[in-house]
Amino acid sequence: MKLDDTTKIVSIVSAAVGVMIAIAGYFMNAKLQAVQESLSKLSVSDKQMDVAKKEYDLSARLTTSFSLPLARSFALLYAPDETEGQAERPEGHISMASSALADEFAQVIAGWRARKGLMTGGACQAEGLKARQVVTLVIKNIGHSDAVDVIIHAKQRKSPSADPHAPWKAVSASGAALGYYDLLSAKDKWEDVDVPLAVLHGLDAPAANQTAEQVVLASVSGTTSLYGTILVPVAISWTDNISKRAQTETVLSAHAAELRADLLGAEIGSVGSACR
Repeated sequence: MKLDDTTKIVSIVSAAVGVMIAIAGYFMNAKLQAVQESLSKLSVSDKQMDVAKKEYDLSARLTTSFSLPLARSFALLYAPDETEGQAERPEGHISMASSALADEFAQVIAGWRARKGLMTGGACQAEGLKARQVVTLVIKNIGHSDAVDVIIHAKQRKSPSADPHAPWKAVSASGAALGYYDLLSAKDKWEDVDVPLAVLHGLDAPAANQTAEQVVLASVSGTTSLYGTILVPVAISWTDNISKRAQTETVLSAHAAELRADLLGAEIGSVGSACR
């Protein structure tokens, strides 16, 4: 009788253990299935990231930077009176942002070559001497695809004087003279203009075609003295020639600090006590 009871107890315990094992196995399988699903999702996500990375690497990607050559250096490289009208330099092909700007530069560039008008101000004046500079925007395509429909979106204002040798200043609402890097906050309204550029070839193009574009925007002396027509680049947009995806990047706000430093560097100053 006792043996029968023991057998029953063992059977019950065995059944209970079997049920527990079955339940544990069920939950283990469920967890395993969840892990496999997560790994599968991660795999898909990784593949999507790889595809996105490849698309990014292959797409047209433009970079911008400001270059501010001294007046005579620029004059020796840019040749509006020659057959082709422009010269090649390490930064790329030089072009004028507008025909009005080209006409103004044609009137001053010969003097710069002859070492005339390269400085403004006076050695014994409070502001001292300031070197004449040319503000240019250098645009490069560091992607593989070509960039088409490239456009510089800018603000433009013409000089109050018809003489490109005459300096002028833009002022803030408080009347303070503004540096080129702050011209977007000028009191007077500036005209919105678009400057279209040629196709910027990517890394898949022949090496000879992978040139940057250097666009002339303004002629300045120090931070606040402006000459002739002035253009201030706000943004640049382009379209990837393969994906047909349009892209836009800001320009001035991204480089304002370094632009300010370069312009301040041209303010040589006075000779101080030597003027007495």
